Amino acid sequence: MKFLQVAGQLAVLPFAVGIGSRNHLSTKDLPIYGSRALVEDTSMFSPLSCNDSYSACVAWSSAVADMTVNNVVTIPCGQCLTMDITDARTVALDGLHIQGKLEFPNTAKLTINTQKVIVEGELVMTNTDVITGTPKVKIVMTGSTEQVFEPHSSNAAGCGGAGQSCAIGKKAFVVAGGKLTINGMPDTCPSWANFQDLSVGTMPVPSNVEEPAAPEDGCTDSVLDETFPDGHMNGWSGNLGATESITNEGSYDEGTDNYLKVSDRVKTWQGPFYDLKKHADCLSAGSSYFFSSRIKLENNGTPSQCSIAGNSCPKLRINIMKPSNELVWKTVLTSGGMSADGTWFHLRGTFEWTEEMALAGNIYTMLSVDGPEAGIDISIGEIKLSLPAQPEIVAETACSNLLLNGDAESGFAIPWYSFNQAEASLTVEEEADGNLYFHLSGRTVVYSSITHELNPECTTAGSVYSFSARIWVHSDSDQLLRLMIKSFDKDNKAFYIVVPCPPSSETSGWVTCRKDITFTQAHRDSKSINILFTAQSDATSDISYDDLKMTFKTAGDVSVSLPTETNSCWGLSSEVLVTSDTMEYNQETVTKISSLNSAGVLRTTDSFPAPLGTTQSADYAGEIAILSRMISFESEDLTDASNGAHFMVYHTPGVAQTLEGVVFRNFGQQGTRARYPINFHGNGDVNGTLVSKNVIRDSNQRCVVVSGTDGITIADNVAYKTKGHCYMLEDGGETSNSFLRNLGARTEKVTTKLSGANDDKPATFYARAPGNTWEGNVAAGSFDSGFWFNVLGSVQGESASLHPDVKPNEVSITSFKNNIAHSNGQMGISTYSPPHGYTPTRESVFENNRVYRNRLYGYWLNSGNNLAVVGGIVSDNRIGVDSNHMNGLRVENLDVVGFSEEFLDIVASRTVASHCLDRDNKIAGVRLSANAKDASMSGASLINVDFSKFVLDDCENGKPIAFNPVTSESRFTASTTFSGLNFDVFTLAEKFSICDLVTAGIDDVLITDDGSLSPGGGEPGYIMSDNAALLASVSGCSIMTSTCAQYCSGTNPDTGSSSCLRKAIVAVDLQASNNVKMYVSDGTTEFSVESTHIQDSVYADTKWTKDRFYTVALPAGNYTATFKNLSGEVVWPNYALVTLGDAPATCVTESTYAFSFNVNKPSSPDMCDELVLNPSFSTSNVMETGWHHSDGGLRMVSPGSEGTANSYCLTTDNRQDWWHGPAIFLDSRCMEAGKAYEFATRMRLALGNTGGAECDTEAKYGEMRCPHGSIKTIKDGVKTSEQWGLFNAIGPWTTGAWNPFSGVFVADDAMADADQVILYIHRLRPGINIQLDDTHLKPFEVACDNVVQNGDFEGNSLQYWWYLGNARLQLVQPGYGGSNYALSTISRKYWIWGQSQVISNSCLEIGLRYEISAMVKLVSDSDGSNFLCNPTMLYLGPNHCPTIGIKIEHAGAETQYLEIAETVGPTTLDNDGWNEIYGTFTATEDMRDADSVDMYFAKAWSGIQMVIDDVSIVPASAATNSLFTCDDLIKNGDLSYGDARYWGVLGSPTLEMYGDASNWM
Repeated sequence: MKFLQVAGQLAVLPFAVGIGSRNHLSTKDLPIYGSRALVEDTSMFSPLSCNDSYSACVAWSSAVADMTVNNVVTIPCGQCLTMDITDARTVALDGLHIQGKLEFPNTAKLTINTQKVIVEGELVMTNTDVITGTPKVKIVMTGSTEQVFEPHSSNAAGCGGAGQSCAIGKKAFVVAGGKLTINGMPDTCPSWANFQDLSVGTMPVPSNVEEPAAPEDGCTDSVLDETFPDGHMNGWSGNLGATESITNEGSYDEGTDNYLKVSDRVKTWQGPFYDLKKHADCLSAGSSYFFSSRIKLENNGTPSQCSIAGNSCPKLRINIMKPSNELVWKTVLTSGGMSADGTWFHLRGTFEWTEEMALAGNIYTMLSVDGPEAGIDISIGEIKLSLPAQPEIVAETACSNLLLNGDAESGFAIPWYSFNQAEASLTVEEEADGNLYFHLSGRTVVYSSITHELNPECTTAGSVYSFSARIWVHSDSDQLLRLMIKSFDKDNKAFYIVVPCPPSSETSGWVTCRKDITFTQAHRDSKSINILFTAQSDATSDISYDDLKMTFKTAGDVSVSLPTETNSCWGLSSEVLVTSDTMEYNQETVTKISSLNSAGVLRTTDSFPAPLGTTQSADYAGEIAILSRMISFESEDLTDASNGAHFMVYHTPGVAQTLEGVVFRNFGQQGTRARYPINFHGNGDVNGTLVSKNVIRDSNQRCVVVSGTDGITIADNVAYKTKGHCYMLEDGGETSNSFLRNLGARTEKVTTKLSGANDDKPATFYARAPGNTWEGNVAAGSFDSGFWFNVLGSVQGESASLHPDVKPNEVSITSFKNNIAHSNGQMGISTYSPPHGYTPTRESVFENNRVYRNRLYGYWLNSGNNLAVVGGIVSDNRIGVDSNHMNGLRVENLDVVGFSEEFLDIVASRTVASHCLDRDNKIAGVRLSANAKDASMSGASLINVDFSKFVLDDCENGKPIAFNPVTSESRFTASTTFSGLNFDVFTLAEKFSICDLVTAGIDDVLITDDGSLSPGGGEPGYIMSDNAALLASVSGCSIMTSTCAQYCSGTNPDTGSSSCLRKAIVAVDLQASNNVKMYVSDGTTEFSVESTHIQDSVYADTKWTKDRFYTVALPAGNYTATFKNLSGEVVWPNYALVTLGDAPATCVTESTYAFSFNVNKPSSPDMCDELVLNPSFSTSNVMETGWHHSDGGLRMVSPGSEGTANSYCLTTDNRQDWWHGPAIFLDSRCMEAGKAYEFATRMRLALGNTGGAECDTEAKYGEMRCPHGSIKTIKDGVKTSEQWGLFNAIGPWTTGAWNPFSGVFVADDAMADADQVILYIHRLRPGINIQLDDTHLKPFEVACDNVVQNGDFEGNSLQYWWYLGNARLQLVQPGYGGSNYALSTISRKYWIWGQSQVISNSCLEIGLRYEISAMVKLVSDSDGSNFLCNPTMLYLGPNHCPTIGIKIEHAGAETQYLEIAETVGPTTLDNDGWNEIYGTFTATEDMRDADSVDMYFAKAWSGIQMVIDDVSIVPASAATNSLFTCDDLIKNGDLSYGDARYWGVLGSPTLEMYGDASNWM
C-alpha cells in the first residue's frame, strides 16, 4: 500500500500562468511574485476649498507683519491682501507664499525682492497704464539657494504626504494648485506689429566744408610753368658734372616744343635741377602742390633698369640746404613703373610743401628729377608746379559724392594718397586713349593702397551711398581686393565695413567693384573715416584705380508708421525691437521710442535700416515689437546662465490661468530640466488658460514650454535674445494648444545642453507634439531653425506613461497657417525627425506661410510622408523647399522666388550677405529627392507653382526645380508629377535639370508632366532620363536641351495614340546577377533590359544595401519578367524586389488603365538543397562568393579551415561597430512557411588575418559575447520581420581554432511572403574580424518524436540551449544515471534565471497531449553540496523547487506564459540528488501557430544552481492519456507512479511517501 502523509491541507493544484508583453525571453518577461511595483507619483495640486469665500481684503502694509515668519510672508488661506505700496520702494523678502489671495491694483508701485514665490491661492495683478521704459511693479528673484515649499494640508499629497516638502529649485516662482489673474497690458494694445509705411529724409548738409587752398597774396595758382620757348635754360641745369642742352628733336609734340636734356650722367643724383627759392613767397607751408612734367629716358646701348625691371625710374626730389649747411633730400614723387626707353611718359602727382621746405633761412631749395643709373640720359619738358585745381564745394551738395577726383582726370591725386607706406608711389598715369587713372607701385604689404578721407557728417545713420570703382591688379594670377571703410570711434577703436571685389589680374584688365553702403550712427559719431583697398594675399603687385565714386542714394532719417492701435499704449522711452530683414539672425535693432503720434508715425532714439512696410510689400513687411511692460519679473543674476529664475505652473489641472502683459527677464536655468521662463508642467487639461502679450527676454534656457499640458492659448507673446528652443511642446503627447501671433527673434544656442536635448540647434518654435495649432506666428531670426517639428515614435518624459500608445510622428498637425519664418541661420520650417521621420497618417498641411531669407532652406522636409505646402511664398532662401526621402509630398499654389527685388535692393544698399554667395552660387526653388522614403508609395507633386527670379547676373546657376545629388541608392524611386507650373524664364535649362542625378549615377528618372516643361509647348508627357534601356519601349521622345533628359509624349508614330507610362524597377542580388539580362514580355513581344550598376570598390559592391537594378518604362499592359544568363538559360538572382512607379493620374487617349508586372520564379527539384552559393569558398574573388556585409567590408584570405595553400576563407575586413558583419541573401523561392533549415559554418575570430580572438559562448551581453546570427525579411522595400539569435557559436569556444556556429530556423509567413530574406551575423565587439568557412544552409528535418533537441547533452555540446537572465551555462560530468554530461547553470543570482530552448512548435499537433520531463539536481553555491528543495511550497522562497514553463509569442499580441511542469515530490538527496520534473500539456492552435515557443527552467532560489539532464517533450503515452478521462477524477490516486505527481498541498506541510517502494510503478 502506498500513501501520502501531509501535515496540512492537500489539494490538486493547476499550474500558474503569467502575462507579459516582451518579444524575447528575459527576467522581465515573467510575473514576479511577492514584489511591489513602484510607479511615478502623479499626485496633483487642487484649488484650496478654504478660499471659496475670502475675507474682506485688507491693506498689505497693515497685515503683512503678522503673516511674516523668518522674513517669509505667508498669506493664509481664506484671507485677502491688497498691495497698497505706491512710492516705488523695495520690499526685501526671503519668500512669498500665497495660500489666500494677493491683489496688485493699478496703483501699486514697488519692487519685491524674494527668493521664491508660491501661489496656492490666487495672485491678481492689474496694470492698464501706457507702457513706458520703467515698470511699476517688479518682482526680482534673488539668491542661489535651492528652495522647498510645504503645501497646504489640503494639498499635502502633492509633495508626498503630510509634513513633506517639494523641492522647487532656486529663484522659484511656482503655481501649485493656485490661480493667476495677471493683466499687465490693455486688451487693445498690440505687443508687436508690422510696419505700415515709411518715409526717408534728405541728403545731409555738412557744416565742416572747407574752402580750397588759395594762393598767397600777389601770386597765382601756378608757381612754375616751363616749356623753354626761347631755347634758354631759364634757371634749370643738369646738376654738377652733367651736360645739359635745350632741344626739340624728338619732342613729345612731334618736334615743336623745346625740352631740357641732361646727358653724360655719371651719378644717379644727376638730372634736371631747379632752385625754387625765388618762388618762396608763393609756396605756402602745409599746402599741397601739383607737379607735372614730360619725361623721356634714352640709353647709350644698354637698356635702362626702368625700362626692363621698373627699377631706378625717375623721381622728383626736393633738395634743401639748411642755414646750418645740413643737406636734406626728400623724395616727393616717383614715376609709375616700367617705361620704355625713348618714349615720353608723365611724372606727376601732388606733394605737401612742408615747414622744412619753406624755411626762410634755407640756403637753397632745389627741385630735382633724378634716379636712373649712370649713362642714362634724362629729358624733361612741359614742367608745371601749381596749386591743384579743385572744384568749388558747396555744403548743400557736398555729400552727393564722397570721393573727390575719383576719375584722376585732373591729372593729380589729391585728395587721394598712399596709405600707410611711404615707399609706395601713387601717380596719375595715362592710357592710350588719353584716359587718366591712379597707379600705385612699390607695394610691400597687403594693405598698401590708395586712400581717401570721408566726411563723417555725410554718413548719417541709415544713409545709403552707392560705391563703385574700377580696379586692375597687375599680377600673373587672380587676386582679390576688398574695399575697407575704416572708422575710428571716440575711443580711437577701429571698426570696418568690408566689401569684396571681383578677382583681378594682368589678363583680366579692369574689373568693377560696386556695392551700396549703409552707414550707422557709429559712423556719424566717428572721429575719422577712410576708405582703402586691402589685398587678400598679394603684397607686391602694382594696382591701378579709376572712376572711384561713392554717391548719395537715400538718407537715414527714417520715419515709419505703425497701426494706430499702438499710439494709445506704446509710450515714450519704452524699448522696441526691430527684427532683422536680412539673412542674418542677429541683425535686429533695439532702440527706444522718442515720439509716436496719433497717426502712428514713430521716431526712435537710434536709427535702424529702413524696413519695408505693408504699403511697399505685403510679403516682406518688417516687424516691430514693444519690449517694455509695466509688470516685470526679473532675476538679479545677469551673468550666470545656470542661476536665472524660473516660473512654473505645476501639476494644477483644471484651473484656467491668465498670464498677460509681463516681461520675464533673465529667467531660465541653463542645463537644468524644467527650469524655464514660463513652464506649464504636467497639468493635464487647463482649457481656458491664456498666456498672452508677455515678453521673454535674455532667457538662459527656452521661453514658453508646455509639458504634459493641454488646452493653453499662447498668443501675442514676444521673445527676444533667448537661448535654446523658445516656444516649445516638450514631451509629444500635448494636444489642443494654440500658438497664435507670437514673435521670436534672435533665438541663440545654449552652451550647456540638457541631457539628450538639442538646444544647441535651437528653433524659435519647437514641437514634439503635432496635434496642436500654429497660426500667425513669426520666427524672425534663429541661430538654426524658425519652426522645427522634431517628432518621435513615442511620447517622452513624464508624459510617456500617460500616452503609451501615442506615436507623435504619426499624428497630423491640427493647423499650421499664416506663419512667417525669416532670417534664420539654417531652416525656416523643418520636419527633420530622426530616426523614423514625420509620417502622419493624415496629411499635414503647411498653409499660406511666408518663408524667406533663411540661410539654407525655406522648408526642410526630411524622411517623411503625407506633407503638403499649400499657398504662401518662399523667397530668397538658398533652397526654397528641400525634400529628402519623402512620400506623399504635395506642393501647391506656392510662389517660389529665387532672388526678390526687395532683397536685391537690401543686398545692394547694405553690406549684408546674400544666399547666392554660398555653395558655388547654386540656388534652387524646389529641390526634390530622387529617393522616396518608401519606394512603393507616391513621391512628390508640384501643382500650380509659380517660379520667378532665378536667372540673374548676381546669382548664377539658379534653378527653379532641382534634384538633390546626395542619394541613398542609385535609382529614382520618388514618383514625381508636375502640373500647372509657371516660369519667368524661357529655356528648359533655366527651368529644370536632372544632370546632378546623372552625375550621381541615377539614369532611370521618369516624371509625369502635364506639359509645363514640354519642349513643344503644352503637350503632356514624361520627363525621362536619356537612357536607351529606359526608353526601350517608349515612343515620341525629344531631347530637352542641356537638362540630361528627354521629353516623351508616348505617341505611337504609326497609330498616333498616346500611352500612359509606368515605371517598373527590379532590384536583384548584385552578386547573383552578373551577366544576366531581364527579358520583359507582354505575351506578344519581348525585349531585354541590361542591368544598371555603378562599379565601385569591393567594399561598396559587397555591402548588403547594394543592389543591381533593371528599369523599364511601360505603357498599360500585363508583363512578365524573366532572368536569363548569356547562354539563354533561365536563372534566379536570389531575390527580385519590384517597385512600381505611381499609376498615371491621367491618360491622353485611354479611358481605362490596366497594368501588372510580375517576375517569373523558375523552379527545379534541387534548387533548395543548398542555399549557400559557394560553401567551401573555392575562390579568391569575394564578388563570387554570394556574401555581403552590413558594414566592415569583406575579403578572402588564405589558408581556409583546410589549412592548404589553395584554400580560402571569408573574413570581414574592418569591423568598427557591434552590428558589422557578413550577410547572405537566401533564395526567396525556398522560403516555404513551415519548412525548416539548418545553417552551419565554421567560425574563427581574428585580430587581423589570423585567429587569436576569444569569445564566451554563454555570454548574452558584454564585451566577450560571441557573434549571433539573425534573419530579417523585407517586403516592398520595408522590413517586415526580424528574428535575432537564431544562430550561435557552440561552446566550448577554442581561441584561434575553427569553432562550430549553427542553428535551425523554420520559415514563417513573413519569410514566405518576403522579397528579400537576409541571414546576417553580428553582435561582436568592434575591432575583431569574423572569419567563415565550410558554410552550409540546408533543409533540416525536425525529429518530432522528442520536441526537445540535444536533451541528453551526450554530444558534449551546448547546441540549441540558451539561458534566461544571466545565469550562464556549462556542461558538467557525470550526468544523470552515470551518463557523460548534464547541463548546469553558473552563478544564478535570481530565481528567474535558468536554462531555455526554443522548441520546434511545428512538431506540435493541435489537440495532442504531451509529456514533459527532465531530471534535475540542485547544487548550493555556498558549499557545493547537493541541495534539497521542498516541492510542496506554493509561494517562492529559499526552498522552492524548479519548474518548467513555456513562453508563447505572437507578433502584435500579448505574450503568454504557461507553467507546464514542476518538481514532483517527495524529493530526496539519494541518487546523487537527482529528482524528476514532470508535467503534461495539450498543444493548442495558439502554440502551433505562434511565432516563437520557448521552454525554460526557473524558480529554484537564488544561489542554487540547476543541473538538468534527459529533457524531453514527447507525445503522452496511452497510460498517461487515460488519466485525463472522466472515469476517475483523481489522478495517481494509488501513487502507482511512485511519486506525488499531480498532487499538491495547501499551507506549509511536509510530504513523504510510505509503502513498499519495490511495488511502486
